Amino acid sequence: GVFAARHYGFVLMIDQKFVHHAEDNWQTPIAVSPGRHEIAVEYRQSIFKARTLFKLDARPGATYEVKITPGSKEDSDVRYCDFSLVDTATGKPVLPVSRAHVSGSLNRSNFRPLD
Repeated sequence: GVFAARHYGFVLMIDQKFVHHAEDNWQTPIAVSPGRHEIAVEYRQSIFKARTLFKLDARPGATYEVKITPGSKEDSDVRYCDFSLVDTATGKPVLPVSRAHVSGSLNRSNFRPLD
């Protein structure tokens, strides 16, 4: 990574409540009750980040894992992450892959011409 910055991802929020020390506990499993949940997941590399939200119907006894695949568009500085939620028993995604752009990679300026 840039200046040897580590790449990592973690569950940031569940049902609009922040996970306690989420960034530091990225490898700690989180239990959720069966039923409908909103799960916010974040990827970070140095000062750059991407985030997505999954709406999951958790099944009793199921175990899920977040998979994050960083990528970039050819001949461009545009970077993105493909987020997926995988059932660990089958190894298959339980929801469609969600693509989110990494902040700071779209080369958009904060300035615009005066009207």
